[in-house]
Amino acid sequence: MFSSLEIVLCSLRYGDATQTENCQIRLYINRLPSADKISVYLKNTEPFSNVMLSNILSFYSVVEEQLFKFIIDFISPDYCRPLDDDVTREIVKWWGDYYEFAKDRYPHPEQLIKVIQRFIIRCLVASLEPKFPIKEYLNRIDFWDVDMNEEIIDNFYFEFPDTVLIANTMSFLDLMKEYYKSRSDDGRSLDFTQDKYKFDAIREEMFKKQNKFN
Repeated sequence: MFSSLEIVLCSLRYGDATQTENCQIRLYINRLPSADKISVYLKNTEPFSNVMLSNILSFYSVVEEQLFKFIIDFISPDYCRPLDDDVTREIVKWWGDYYEFAKDRYPHPEQLIKVIQRFIIRCLVASLEPKFPIKEYLNRIDFWDVDMNEEIIDNFYFEFPDTVLIANTMSFLDLMKEYYKSRSDDGRSLDFTQDKYKFDAIREEMFKKQNKFN
């Protein structure tokens, strides 16, 4: 279903929006030349087929989140390596120097979390070079919400540290979630440098339980 939703979203994004009315997704799919490639669950199965086009982004986010929960169990340990202290400090410095003082120029932490998860869903099921900088993939336009300003993506790409590697993907995601949670809870930033070992211990225990971390 996930890949079928991506086909529909691409059609909506690059098609003639002026010729598209708000209708049930099954009606829209039936008009597509690629309708035979769409999952039957999306075309003919309620309640999925009854989702209105105006709600498709919300629907996509729900499906994406559920898929991520499934895929995460199959991520190679090659992409679960903890962040080094120096790299953690670089990330913290980046947030302090750039995001905290210029929020309109950089992606919100919640948006970056979505982008990392999309990268995991679409790329980490394949075999990628763990030592490659993760930002080289995260700047892909299809990982970002359709309304994201491309200048913001460029700012992230050119100014985010290239020391965060694909090997650190899961640790980087956890770090971003902790940051976002800390801001959402009480508006204060966590001291990631001080608490790094606590976060690493939690992550290591989690991966040991999944028999994926040595």
